[in-house]
Amino acid sequence: MAANETPPHGRLLVALRGLGFGWIAIVALAARCLHLWQTRGQPVSAVLLGDAHAYDAWARRIAAGDWLGDEVFYQSPLYPYWLAVVYRLTGGSVTAVRVIQSGFGAASCVMLAEAARRFFSRRVGWVAGLVLAVYPTAVFFDGILQKASLDMFLMTLLLLLVVRASPRGGPRAWFAIGLVLGALALNRENALVFFVPLTLWLVWLGDGDPAPSFAARAGSLAWTKPWACCALGCTLVLAPAAIRNRLVGGELEVTTSQLGPNFFIGNHAGASGRYEPLRWGRGDAEYERSDATELAEKALGRDLSPGEVSRYWLGRGLQYVRSEPLDWLRLIGRKALLLVNWVEITDTEDQYTWAEHSWVLSSTLAFLHMGVVVPLAAAGIVVSLPSLRRIWILHAFLLSYAASVLLFFVTARYRYPLLPVLILFAAVAVVQPWRRLLRHDLRTVAVALLAAIGVGLVANRRIVDTGTMRATTLINLGTELALRGDKGGAAQYFRRAIQFAPDLGEAQFNLGLALIDLDRLDEAVAPLRRAAALMPDAPAPRQALRWIQNQKTKRAGTNGAD
Repeated sequence: MAANETPPHGRLLVALRGLGFGWIAIVALAARCLHLWQTRGQPVSAVLLGDAHAYDAWARRIAAGDWLGDEVFYQSPLYPYWLAVVYRLTGGSVTAVRVIQSGFGAASCVMLAEAARRFFSRRVGWVAGLVLAVYPTAVFFDGILQKASLDMFLMTLLLLLVVRASPRGGPRAWFAIGLVLGALALNRENALVFFVPLTLWLVWLGDGDPAPSFAARAGSLAWTKPWACCALGCTLVLAPAAIRNRLVGGELEVTTSQLGPNFFIGNHAGASGRYEPLRWGRGDAEYERSDATELAEKALGRDLSPGEVSRYWLGRGLQYVRSEPLDWLRLIGRKALLLVNWVEITDTEDQYTWAEHSWVLSSTLAFLHMGVVVPLAAAGIVVSLPSLRRIWILHAFLLSYAASVLLFFVTARYRYPLLPVLILFAAVAVVQPWRRLLRHDLRTVAVALLAAIGVGLVANRRIVDTGTMRATTLINLGTELALRGDKGGAAQYFRRAIQFAPDLGEAQFNLGLALIDLDRLDEAVAPLRRAAALMPDAPAPRQALRWIQNQKTKRAGTNGAD
């Protein structure tokens, strides 16, 4: 071997180092593929629930040729249209969608790592990328038919584009940012709130030459050209949806017409801060629009357009805010606690039930959740304060999006776009305090530690019952099996739901109905009585009990006649 020739093991090390953040993509893709492999064929994977079922049906209609539709969008349209394209290319394969989303998830991890490197350091990038690569909620969302997977991809891309365009990004860079922001808003409507901090950020950057004040920067007008390019990019993405809504529905809705119902669900007397259907037992996506319309038309006594329905529910929600301001502020406080809580709040299917079949989820849920990330992020915010002038766009993103969620209600997928920014700051907390300790900056480390402890105590409070959420998932699975004719399987899932939440009236009621379908009337009486006691305002359990009694009377009369 020549003196200057690199040995084989040296060439291998050079090649491995050359992959850089590519290793993060490999880890992320491996975790997601293992998760998909372990859950294949399981009911949680084989049965599409709630929004997943609605998106699948919508996408298949689009793929079959119904690209325009005939109503104003009620749900955000980007994901089902993307899904339709995948279906056209793969013959309608749900597995292909999950694999592609896993690839998107891996790309998101790399983009977050690169954004973290540019905002902070390479070490922070490695930690942030690897955390997202194995974060159970991210793995879970990439494996189901939910728009949350696109949320993460677009959010991390937005972060990367913003840091690359700062401080001297040209019009093209900000046009690209506008395109991504528009796509994110077309997938998650409240993401439009990011336009405000982006505008302030552009004003602050000016032309890269520090000005004595924010007002002076604004007055220089150097920011107007990139701002116009950003606004143009965003408009070009949103305009087709708005024009389409005008053509087919006669109303100019920029994205969807569900603002009002969603605002009312999160803001009314007795609201929990979580998702609640407008009608009991009708939380499925297929009922949301019809229920909102029927209830509004009944209240006003006339037919209503989608926009009028939205304004009716928005008005009712605002009326509550005006009439009960103190109660509303308490509700906002509860939603703030839910926003940072360690539990991922579900409205259809939960990651804890999926974890029964996935080693990837079950092995990471105990130590990777919001109860860990949020306190670490609080510490990271403290230790990164010296860099505030350079990174405050991250703080603005956090505050603005969090506020947009608090205005409505809290679920895992609604708060999910906060995760990449939180992970960035959490990675800072993991990497930077050690450097400060070496420089004897113990005061900053102590404040960061106190912030982490205080926020950790709040974030890890048990205010949400995971058993109830698991029961909800099992009820939804049982209901779908019942619709498919598997009454025995449905009854088993309802029994399991009762094990997790004995006082959940819906589980008792559904078990009673399943036993009626199996003609086990005597067994059905007990769960139906329990459901009637747990849900005194719901007439359905008592109606079912009366039906059973009538059936028994008829059968007794028939036997007597024989």
